[in-house]
Amino acid sequence: MWNLVTCPERRAKQGMVMSALARGMKGRANLVLGDTTPASPFMICGQLWAAERMCPEAMRLRTPFWVVDNGYYKQSGKGRHLEGHWELTYRGLVPVMLNDPDYRRMPASEHLKDWETPHGGHVLIADPGPTFGRMIGLNMKAWSDGIEKRVRQHTDRPIKRRTKWSATTVEEDLVGASVLVTAASHVALDAIIRGIPAIVTPESPAAPVCSTNLADIENPPRPDRTHCWASLMCQQFTLKEMSSGYAWKWQQRIAEQVDEETLSVC
Repeated sequence: MWNLVTCPERRAKQGMVMSALARGMKGRANLVLGDTTPASPFMICGQLWAAERMCPEAMRLRTPFWVVDNGYYKQSGKGRHLEGHWELTYRGLVPVMLNDPDYRRMPASEHLKDWETPHGGHVLIADPGPTFGRMIGLNMKAWSDGIEKRVRQHTDRPIKRRTKWSATTVEEDLVGASVLVTAASHVALDAIIRGIPAIVTPESPAAPVCSTNLADIENPPRPDRTHCWASLMCQQFTLKEMSSGYAWKWQQRIAEQVDEETLSVC
């Protein structure tokens, strides 16, 4: 039995998500308000409050858990909670590369622009939210404080910077950019959707189709994105898909792959 945790600090939003998941799981879940024991399987929204207390301990105990957050593409957010997508990651914050995703779900050919050819545009540095990954020991402030100096060691291109709270949109800041540099921000997906290569940290959902080495900044890789894209699209769902059980079907497939790969390494 899974415990579906709603934090009192975000009761309305998280309760809506957990209720949808519970309907789709058809009797396999308990709805819980506030912390529960990290020794039992659970699902939780976001990375603050109960998540910061429960997820590190669950990782230590090797307890199965899911983290639900705003999706990778056409995501949930203000005014989009009902029709937008929510991502679900298993045993951490990084999506798995699925062995057998459904390529028909939001096909790459219909949603991704061709890679742009190399040109002399600016480098866009996108600072991640300062609390991202804090619960698993990441320090985004330290990354942001040092990244511009590190970028400058590899290029003399103009640098433009945006934060999570920038007044301009991601689309506006990406206009004319030759490459995006970020940590684990979903802005990397905005870039690769538009055919702009990115350099990211390994925790980024876009890492499989990006470089993780700033030395590549003048000529970053532009690999085929089809498989990675299909994998990510099978790890984000609408509330309707959660309620119908469609999300739960994929969650089981994801968990089976991750657990099998983990056991093979141990």
